[in-house]
Amino acid sequence: MEESGRLLREFAESAPDYPAPHFYLADIYFDQGRYRESLAESLEAARIVGEEGMAKIYRAAQQGYAADGREGLLEAMLAEQLGQHAQGKVSAYKVARTLAFLDRTEPALTHLALAVAEREPDSLGIKIDSAFRSLHGNARFRGILAQAGHAMSFSGEAVEMAVDAVRSGTEAPR
Repeated sequence: MEESGRLLREFAESAPDYPAPHFYLADIYFDQGRYRESLAESLEAARIVGEEGMAKIYRAAQQGYAADGREGLLEAMLAEQLGQHAQGKVSAYKVARTLAFLDRTEPALTHLALAVAEREPDSLGIKIDSAFRSLHGNARFRGILAQAGHAMSFSGEAVEMAVDAVRSGTEAPR
């Protein structure tokens, strides 16, 4: 994981106007519980792509984190996302991710189903998104995967092992 982070940081430095490494670093840092660094990378990505709405979400998350740690970060992010989602500015998928991180299974699944029904591009990543790891055993989640055209052909444990392997830079088990 450290090696992949180092490579992404080098890439970000060599291509300062390219947002992808910042998005990836934000996800890695979030998964590691490095929330300040995750939010800094998210804000940098928002700056590069020129998305003020996205930046507003991450600034709210920073304030939430300062007030109440991870829970505050997610609650503040969710509040801003829901407001922007109502205006058509944030995808249902992004709302579903935040709800899943907050362990709000049913609302997360409702937003995820909406994302799939609306064919949001992000919904292609449902099966491997770490936000939904805890939902892999849920029958409704599997139904949403099937609707998205994904067959749950291997167990949630196998998916978790593959995702962990990719993140750590090792080969996935076969």
